[in-house]
Amino acid sequence: MKILIVFPGALYPITGMSQVRAVNQLKRLARDHEIALTDIVVRPRQEEECLNQLGNLIAWYKPVHAAAYHKSRLFRAVRYVFLRARHLVSSLSMEELTLSDATVRKQIAVIIRESAPDAVLIHYWYMGYAFDNLNPKTLKMIDTHYLVEENLDLLPRYRMSAIYGRRMLRELRHCFKLQHSYFEKTDLIIVNSSRQRAILKNSHPDYNVTLTVNGQSLDELLSYQTEVDEDAILFYGALSNQFNRLALERVLARIFPVLFKENPALHLYIVGSNPPGDIIKRFNHPNITVTGFVQDIRPVIGMCSLLILPLETGSGFRGRAVEVMALGVPIIGTSNALQSVGIKDGKQGFLAETDEELLEKTGQILKDKELRNRMSEACRKFAKDNFSIEATFGKLSQEITEAMKGKVIDE
Repeated sequence: MKILIVFPGALYPITGMSQVRAVNQLKRLARDHEIALTDIVVRPRQEEECLNQLGNLIAWYKPVHAAAYHKSRLFRAVRYVFLRARHLVSSLSMEELTLSDATVRKQIAVIIRESAPDAVLIHYWYMGYAFDNLNPKTLKMIDTHYLVEENLDLLPRYRMSAIYGRRMLRELRHCFKLQHSYFEKTDLIIVNSSRQRAILKNSHPDYNVTLTVNGQSLDELLSYQTEVDEDAILFYGALSNQFNRLALERVLARIFPVLFKENPALHLYIVGSNPPGDIIKRFNHPNITVTGFVQDIRPVIGMCSLLILPLETGSGFRGRAVEVMALGVPIIGTSNALQSVGIKDGKQGFLAETDEELLEKTGQILKDKELRNRMSEACRKFAKDNFSIEATFGKLSQEITEAMKGKVIDE
């Protein structure tokens, strides 16, 4: 089967977990299917790196050139200001404005015609309009990454003015309708968390929904061994995300000071891209190390006794939690942070909601080396059994084949 994969941005260089998911998914699907690929690039080096990384796996590659492709910084800046202004005075999201303009739509139509796929898999739902260009026999799939319903639930927790909050609500309601208009045309909806599956199954039981969590190549993490610093604790996440920022503030303001008072040797490592200077400056401390983005996470994360992740949102899948577990590091976090991963309380770490619970469970692991070692082993086994490439995207490949057989029978 020839599958056209559509990614709504540049696949390379990799800077986020959505790209990691898409790339790992592609690599596994390529074992069983012929893969055609398009992503949306702004610079030539992005398509060059994509070909360098994936050229031996894909049979056909043609990127979409964004409107700002190969344009000057001034052009890109002016275009961004224009799009931002349209975004603020309308109900349209920035994603819809950039991914649905005439330049992109025309290229997508050409790519579909030239690649002649048996199936199309779109990452996120923003470009679901591409389904209008397909042969009725073509299998149509969307990998959601997230659902608009999740952001509607989270809206009251965003930090924003009342005026912008009302505008954001209008945008999300518009996106909700558009998302489901595309879902109704889709033969297979791929979600990455049990919460997303429950949302869709409860609201639209007629949708064909499959759950595929973020599979990863974990061998280099599972096999990595280093000496653990019993006084080192970790916060790990991309800090451009405001919910990660809120969780970090909670750790710095209410968790770490209490733990440090009990154990002055304790050291907190903050790992992740875009560390917020305002927060770091407010909580400056000699026993806090901010690494920013780390190319090889193994040395710094592998030496930590535990990860604290007190997120107040359950949106999406916590791929970074899988990496941490594969390195044998127990996790203490809220159910919202960990429900998508399936961590069992007391096995791979602890679920804790209040500050008091977070402090109690953290102290329990720090003081009990045997417990920590037992959880570490459970983490590695859990990661291997549930989040390997074969356990996730290997099963997805089989489901795509079955969905195609079912479509042919229906036709």
